[in-house]
Amino acid sequence: MQTLEKQIKELIDSDPQLKSLFDNITSIPGVGTVTAAKCIVITDEFKKFENAKQLACHAGVVPFENSSGSSLHSKPKVSKKAHKGIKATLSNCVMSAMRYNTHFKAYYERKLKEGKNKFTVFNAMKNKLVRLIFSLAKQGKKYDENYTYSLV
Repeated sequence: MQTLEKQIKELIDSDPQLKSLFDNITSIPGVGTVTAAKCIVITDEFKKFENAKQLACHAGVVPFENSSGSSLHSKPKVSKKAHKGIKATLSNCVMSAMRYNTHFKAYYERKLKEGKNKFTVFNAMKNKLVRLIFSLAKQGKKYDENYTYSLV
């Protein structure tokens, strides 16, 4: 696995635009080489999706409700057609981000105190992470813990 990560890193370092994109994404605490590379490949260097919500839907972290007219048939659920590879990778990132990113940790604890289901909160955190990755990639900025991001 380390040789694969080394090869990925060498390939990314050979292209200045890829390197900049990669450095911006990996500046987020909890996001590593594999996640950044997957995001870059899946999104075709963030050209494939117009906004963060489209990427979040593709990753399967946006819940949709099943309703008809005025009746609500079930609780909101995420799509089964999601890209399972990126969704699993995001799960690992969120676990790591909860340890190393103070904003994610505070968000998780606050939502649990509000009585939210931990799996719902975990999914919301994956959604926040996707939106943050997309935002940093599009703006060409590195993560700054003291900055409040517009996660459009």
